[in-house]
This record gives sequence, structure tokens and C-alpha cells, in this order.
Amino acid sequence: MPITLRKISKKIAILLTIGVCLVYALACIAWYVPPGKYWYIAILGVGYAFLLMTLILSLLFWILVRSKWLILPLVTLLLSWQSIHAFFAFKPMAPSTVTKPEGAYRIMQWNVERFGQMRYDKRSRAKRKAIFSYLKIQDPDIL
Repeated sequence: MPITLRKISKKIAILLTIGVCLVYALACIAWYVPPGKYWYIAILGVGYAFLLMTLILSLLFWILVRSKWLILPLVTLLLSWQSIHAFFAFKPMAPSTVTKPEGAYRIMQWNVERFGQMRYDKRSRAKRKAIFSYLKIQDPDIL
């Protein structure tokens, strides 16, 4: 009896892994599919982070079990590297430019709660001056 339960649970885990990989792949292509025509794929794009975490957990499960099925989530992650890179937007080597390209607009926003109260002591005045100098450097079109 324990052998059959083990086989059944392994088959369920394999089916879940295949399902997660397929749904994750659909979520990856959601950025390229028009949402007006294929709305059900666009909804998967909203849950991209959850699906990515589920796929990583699936990969960790197969690594811990030491099964060859770890290849499926691993290949899925490797094939979707561009989507992962775009989602997290981690670009440590990207140059920071102050100049705007021709025809581009720079939009900035920031939280200025108690901004009017930052003028009474020296520390607050220094922070306020730093904020204004940063705004001058960035030269936003819309603030």
C-alpha cells in the first residue's frame, strides 16, 4: 500500500509541475499578447510574481527529492529569463544619465508630507535644499 501511495503522490507532483510550467509560460507571453483579444492570458500576467515563486518552489522541491523532473522547471526558468529580467528591472551596469533624449519627457513624483515644516531647524533646511538641488539637476517636465 505505501508503494502505491508514493506512486500516486509522485504522479500528482509531476502533473502539478507540468501545470505550473505551462501556466507560467502563458504568463510570460502575456506581455506580447493583446489583452483585448486574449483576456484570459492577460489575467495570468497579473499573477506573474506568484507564478514565478510557485515555479521556483517547484524547482526546489524536485532538487530536494533528487529527481530528473527538476529539468522541466529549470528549463522553463531559463527560457523565461528575459521576462524575469524585465519584471525585476535590475540593471546595475546601466548608466545613469541626466540628459534627456530628444522629444522625451521626464516625469517625477515624490512624497512631500510635512514639506512645509522642513524649514525650522538646520537639518531639515539641509534636506530641503538637497531635494531642490536634486530637482534642478533632474529637470523634470512634469512634476
